[in-house]
Amino acid sequence: MRKRTLLNLMQIIAAICLFPLFFTVISFMVAETPEQARLNGPPFIPDSWEAGVMNHGEYYQWYTISNHPFVFLFCLMAFVFLYLFIVISAIICTKIEKDN
Repeated sequence: MRKRTLLNLMQIIAAICLFPLFFTVISFMVAETPEQARLNGPPFIPDSWEAGVMNHGEYYQWYTISNHPFVFLFCLMAFVFLYLFIVISAIICTKIEKDN
């Protein structure tokens, strides 16, 4: 029982971490540079920003994968690792429950 409780706690922590990682990965993937945003018409991204992401009709400041590849790769790998941890640990929890 104690083993499963610890595993469930770790699953909850992993699930909580997945939400901001998902947001980060998606934001990197859809970020537009100011030049790209000008082609789409208003609203425009300020030239001082590296990139922006459209959200509810306005842009928020973000970064491009080409300028921050290691940050993107780290976030992507962390997302995949935590997702796989949740899936695999759920299988392990099912086996623990069947054994008891």
